[in-house]
Amino acid sequence: MENVSPTDRIAWLRSCIGMAQKEFAEHCGLTLETYRRIERGQALRDFQILQIANKLNIDAAWLLTGDLRYLILQPLHKVDAALVAPNINSNEFKKMFFNLYPHLFS
Repeated sequence: MENVSPTDRIAWLRSCIGMAQKEFAEHCGLTLETYRRIERGQALRDFQILQIANKLNIDAAWLLTGDLRYLILQPLHKVDAALVAPNINSNEFKKMFFNLYPHLFS
């Protein structure tokens, strides 16, 4: 995911945790319309990146750059706990992460 946009990374996170756009927007303190515009790549401001990162307990630098060093340095269980998604557990999240970035662990 290093070569994708911040909006793509945000949409990927939302899909990983199984939240609908409305639920995710509310969780992040955004209106549904604002969040839809973010996913379409029409509007993403720096303060929104910080807001989303803070709500998900992830590093905003990863959302901006895709540089995995920012994400890997955080304990994955900490990311899971902040997502508050009943349909994904810590092991599933780690498995998805390792499947996306196998070259980091070989």
